[in-house]
Amino acid sequence: MNDFGFTIEQDVPQEIDDRAERMYDMIVPLIDNLMKNPEVETIKWPNREVKLQEFKEKLQDILNDR
Repeated sequence: MNDFGFTIEQDVPQEIDDRAERMYDMIVPLIDNLMKNPEVETIKWPNREVKLQEFKEKLQDILNDR
């Protein structure tokens, strides 16, 4: 078997790992809140568009490491 002379880097650079953890910490509470009361079909979410846009911008800031 030929490995073409390269190996796979197993370590994720720390900055990527930190960004992933920050994003995870933001997304999980959103998912947990959406999972509450699964028997209720309608979710009351005032100002949803504004809040989701702000959330998207925060995620983009993390990706851009700001």
